[in-house]
Amino acid sequence: MHKVRELLAELYAVEPACENLPHPEHVVVKMLPYRDRKIEYFVLFLVDNKNNVMVRRVVSKGTVDQTPVYIREIMRLALMKQASGVVAAHTTIIRVVIRSLQCGTRS
Repeated sequence: MHKVRELLAELYAVEPACENLPHPEHVVVKMLPYRDRKIEYFVLFLVDNKNNVMVRRVVSKGTVDQTPVYIREIMRLALMKQASGVVAAHTTIIRVVIRSLQCGTRS
């Protein structure tokens, strides 16, 4: 019964206001709040057919240099929310991109 309540709470949770992601690269801006965290985060953005963010969810938190990611959890959430697309982001990549942009080089 507890698992049923948990799934229903997740399904009907109030999500943040729609944000548009015209290009996947715009996820870097959405990931800025996670850039200074000491552990790794794997964040999932579920989008509709107009690239509006329906759900932004931290799927996994890990250690200093790794985080476990289970595809079944990503697929379950995407199917439950009936998403048209999935954009995944990881904090290690965000830190590298931000450092590259600060140095004036792009990698």
